[in-house]
Amino acid sequence: KHQASSSKQTGSLTKTTYRIPLSIYSIYSFIHPSIYQHIYPSLAKDKNSIATMATRTKIMKELMQTAFPKRSQIKPQIREAAKKTKWNILRGDTVQVVDKKHPEFGKQGIVTLVDRQRDRVIIQGVNVAPKHIKPKPDIGRPGRTVERERSIHYSNVNLVDPVTGLPTRVGRKVLEDGTKVRVAKRSGAIIPRPEILAQRRRPRNMTVTESCTSDADAVWEITYKPE
Repeated sequence: KHQASSSKQTGSLTKTTYRIPLSIYSIYSFIHPSIYQHIYPSLAKDKNSIATMATRTKIMKELMQTAFPKRSQIKPQIREAAKKTKWNILRGDTVQVVDKKHPEFGKQGIVTLVDRQRDRVIIQGVNVAPKHIKPKPDIGRPGRTVERERSIHYSNVNLVDPVTGLPTRVGRKVLEDGTKVRVAKRSGAIIPRPEILAQRRRPRNMTVTESCTSDADAVWEITYKPE
């Protein structure tokens, strides 16, 4: 909102001075570069520096940091996720929503994605919401609405005990052969690693060409003959 700060009467005309927010200054400055002289009088002497795009970008950045200081700050959940070194929930595990305030409380599903940077997980068939996709006329794709799973915070879900089928906390144990496993604290059962982790997300290129050797015995054939 524009607020009148002072007014001066000159003859029959009244001159009013308004206070313009910093965000409006930053937008208005791209249309009228002369407004910089009201913000930074030191730059008004050098007309070439006012017209340069580098100066506009620098001042724009300073104005945005002053008007919105919290934009450059890292979110607390991302800061806490960076401190984690151990993850008990993996892709392919069966989990249950344990947060009583969550609308999907009590539902179980398989984890399809673990976002370690944001400390969140996506569960198949849980926390589903409509997703609006914009149309693209250039490729002939109309706009549509699809149902898609939204992410849930890591602390709102627990692993499901393979014996009791109830949510449980997880501990770690080292077997006699030196293998580290996850153990359910509710029943003491070992939670195995999901089999889907043994599969590659991006399959290897298995295209056979003329340069590939198909015969197993021909692999050991020496084809290099030095002159």
